[in-house]
Amino acid sequence: MEPSLEQPTDYSFSLFDLGNQKTRIRVYNFLLISILMATSITLWVFLRLYRPWQTCKQPPKDLHK
Repeated sequence: MEPSLEQPTDYSFSLFDLGNQKTRIRVYNFLLISILMATSITLWVFLRLYRPWQTCKQPPKDLHK
């Protein structure tokens, strides 16, 4: 019971120190895939909504009708 009270920092690394290395690789892969998905979705939405290459070249033709 005494060494468990002397080491309170074990709970902060409990997510990455699960014993074997497959779970650690799985957690890192999940974080990497989630970051890539978030960046790709934000880039797709930004390019779909704003379209900087069309607004600089020509104005929309529906305004002149």
